[in-house]
Amino acid sequence: CPALGTIPSNECRQWRRKADRFQGTNTLRVQMFKACNRCPIKLREKDNSK
Repeated sequence: CPALGTIPSNECRQWRRKADRFQGTNTLRVQMFKACNRCPIKLREKDNSK
């Protein structure tokens, strides 16, 4: 993970889902929105869904 380092894949998946919609409820959520949307894993997901 660009923001958190090594995390379990299920936690990564949860953050990627949350990053679909911006919510400025707390600083971690904002940080993860930015990091997930630049993450190679999420970018591959977007390419595969086309």
